[in-house]
Parts: sequence; C-alpha cells; structure tokens
Amino acid sequence: MDNYLFEVKLKKKKAASKSKTRKKPIKFVTQEEHIDLTNGRILLILPIETVSEGNCFEPWQKRYARHKIQKKIIWLSMLKIKYEISLPCIITFCRLAPRTLDAHDNLPMSLKYIVDAVASEITGDYRPGFSDNNKQISWKYSQEKSSAYGVKIDFSWKKSNS
Repeated sequence: MDNYLFEVKLKKKKAASKSKTRKKPIKFVTQEEHIDLTNGRILLILPIETVSEGNCFEPWQKRYARHKIQKKIIWLSMLKIKYEISLPCIITFCRLAPRTLDAHDNLPMSLKYIVDAVASEITGDYRPGFSDNNKQISWKYSQEKSSAYGVKIDFSWKKSNS
C-alpha cells in the first residue's frame, strides 16, 4: 500500500515538472549614442523591451517592474545629454522588435512610460501627466522589424545662431 502512494506522488511530480517550458532568451540591441550638436541632433539606441500595455494582461508587479526598468534606463542615458537639448524640439521614437504593433493604438501605448521619462528629464517636471504635455515638444512614433528588441530615440531641434 505504501509503494502505491509513493508511485502516485512521484507521477504527479513528474507531470508538474514537464509542464514548465522555458522561453527563448530575449535578444536586445546594443546601446549606442550619436551626438551631433552642430546640426542639433542626438540619436540614442537603447536596449528596452516594449510591450503593448493595452493588450497586456499580467500581474501589476510585473508591469511595475518593467516600467521601473524602462524609466531607469532612460534616466541613465539622459544624464549626459539632457542639458544639450533645446526647446522647441521634435522627438521621434522608433520601436525595434521582431513583430510590429498596431500603429494607431498599441505603438504609442507601448512607449508611454518611455515618453514620460524622456519628457520628465528634458523639462525637469517630474509630476505624473504634466511633463509630456509641454507644447514645445512634438512627439512622433514609428517602428521597424528587428531580430532584437530596442528603442531608437531621435532628438532634433533648430540650432540657434547665437
């Protein structure tokens, strides 16, 4: 009788261990900076994974951790360049990923926390919902297919003659 119970428990453990499948590792782009202050342009390529927030059903802790990492990467990459950017400016975000998103709804929504972090760093206004409402900043969105995840951020402004 004891052997029978032991065998049943062993079968349950084996069945549970088989159900766990590992995902393939996610590839990210390498971080790059291209700074051309004479023409008023800065290009950042950052290794950030973006997910459509509108169609994402996951625990709030996982979303919060992803948003926190996105904001920290933006903060670190903007340390050197945020004082070089002058307003008014045009900021273009290009999502790099193996699959494309719906350009009307999901693309801007997937870049929402990145936009908030960039706007907060440029304007110095860290109140939620206020920094990205600045009239001197124009936002543009695009996406490209890539084998690795990342975000290209292109800052461009008119260089003053003075």
